[in-house]
Amino acid sequence: MAVSFELMDLDSGNLVGSYRTLEEALEVIRNAYATYGLSGIDDLGLARVESSGSQECIAVGPELVGYTIDRSVPSLDDDSALSAEKGKQKRAS
Repeated sequence: MAVSFELMDLDSGNLVGSYRTLEEALEVIRNAYATYGLSGIDDLGLARVESSGSQECIAVGPELVGYTIDRSVPSLDDDSALSAEKGKQKRAS
C-alpha cells in the first residue's frame, strides 16, 4: 500500500506539499524552521496519507519542531520503530 506524507497550511487549507517519505517532509519543516523560526511552521500540519485515502495526523504547529528534532519519536513509515515503541509501552505497564 502506497503512503505519502502531506504538509498542509492549516490557516488556508492549502496543500503545501506531498512527499514520498517522512524524511522528505521533515526536511522541508527543518528548512522552514531554520529560515523563519516558529512563525514559519506554526500554521502547518503533517499527515500520513494511505493510498486508500485514510489520513492520520502526525503533528501540527509547534509540535512539528519537537517531532522533527526528537529522533526518538518513532517514524510512522517504519513499522519496526513502531513495534519497538509498543514493546517499550508494554514493559512500562
